[in-house]
Amino acid sequence: MLRSITLQLTDETLNRAQEIANQTGKTLEETLTNWIDGTATSPVLDFLTPNAEYPVYTPFDSDEGAQQLQDYLKFVQETRRKGNSDNS
Repeated sequence: MLRSITLQLTDETLNRAQEIANQTGKTLEETLTNWIDGTATSPVLDFLTPNAEYPVYTPFDSDEGAQQLQDYLKFVQETRRKGNSDNS
């Protein structure tokens, strides 16, 4: 059963959702519904201890490969962020 609700979102959240909607070709409503559904059905992480370190497993053959991907993704994110601030 579907129900309609009203949400109050920050400009930052709304802009990010709209950006993802545009990139994926989905409506803003579909994007927000996917976010909420994904969060609501994710396992609760309350059992994790704050400030503890946990191992991260990667499909890469080494930590170095995973670190390279993480560095590249950070670079892309910063480049996009810089590009958006240049357009303001």
